[in-house]
Amino acid sequence: MRWPSSPPGFPSVLDRSDGPAGGNECGYALFRLCYTPAVAPYRHRVLYGDTDQMGVVYYATYLRFFEGARGEWIRELGLTYAQIEERGIYLPVLEVGVRYLKPARYDDLLEIPLRVSHTRVKVRFEYKVYRAGSSEALILGHTVHACINQDGRPTRAPDWLMDAMKGAATSGPTLPEGYEP
Repeated sequence: MRWPSSPPGFPSVLDRSDGPAGGNECGYALFRLCYTPAVAPYRHRVLYGDTDQMGVVYYATYLRFFEGARGEWIRELGLTYAQIEERGIYLPVLEVGVRYLKPARYDDLLEIPLRVSHTRVKVRFEYKVYRAGSSEALILGHTVHACINQDGRPTRAPDWLMDAMKGAATSGPTLPEGYEP
């Protein structure tokens, strides 16, 4: 499932007049470059076990929610983490940042859209957590992942992984085939 427009809280710089309704096959025009809309936000119903004694989601639990959103994004690529690891590539977390704006509570249905940017050696995921149906962000977060091999050494992402990520839910522009600056 794909968003027909930018998710709530991600300011849009897209020219929707050039989007799918306008006949542009690539999605939307972003500064005259091709942009592919992101996958649907990951959804999670807050369980009692996700909360602390004060009845709000425990601060570290958001990292699990981020992991769920990443996992679903990777599934949208047609892969799973397990399949990537079976091919000898691992994506450990190098950096985490979380900004707590408002608490989520037991039984809230949360939506967690993400934006992705990457190089051959790192992938950055940016998350915003919302209550379903609300445009007010509760949590802002990001994780940065390195690409390493089975020996734990940094490595360039193989072509098959780069091809899978090409144009999939990226925050930056995806250059159309044949584009030259």
